[in-house]
Amino acid sequence: QASSPSVGAMDAQSVRWGSRQGDNGYDGNKKVKGVKRNIITDRNGFILARKVRNAGIHDSKMAHDLCGLADDVWEDLRKVLSDRGYRGDVDKDIEKDFGIELEVSNTPNGVKGFLPKPLRWVVERTFAWLDSCRRLARNYEILNESAEEMIDFAAIKFLINKI
Repeated sequence: QASSPSVGAMDAQSVRWGSRQGDNGYDGNKKVKGVKRNIITDRNGFILARKVRNAGIHDSKMAHDLCGLADDVWEDLRKVLSDRGYRGDVDKDIEKDFGIELEVSNTPNGVKGFLPKPLRWVVERTFAWLDSCRRLARNYEILNESAEEMIDFAAIKFLINKI
C-alpha cells in the first residue's frame, strides 16, 4: 500500500464572517460575505491541502496554489477530481507544473437536482465535518493563516477520533 494518496478531491466553501475584520470579500455566486475555504481531500475525506482566501476570488484562481501545496507534501498525488468551478485552462498549468491531472466533472444534460459523483462527494462530507466545529461554522479569524490553522486543529481532531 502506498504511503501517499494518488487521488484527491478538491472544492471550495464560502463561509460567512463572524466579525467585520480581516480579509473578507463577497462571493457573488453564493451571495456570501466572508472568506472561501479551498481544500483537497483524500478518498477518506482527510485534508491533504487547505487554503483560505477572500471570498471574492474565483475557485479556479486558487486551484494552482492548492495543487502546489498538495504536491509539496504528497508526492504520489496524480489526479484531483473537482467540480465545474475549476474549469478553464487551469488544468493545463497544473499538469505541466506539478504532474497532477485535474479532472473536472460535469453533470449530464437533462439531469436536475443533486447527483453524487464518485469520490467527489467526499470533499462535501469534509466540509460538513468542518461545519460541525463551532469555531469553523463562521470565520472569526482576522488573518487567513489563523483560519487555516483552525482547519488544521479540526483535521487533527477528526484523525484522533478515527483511532
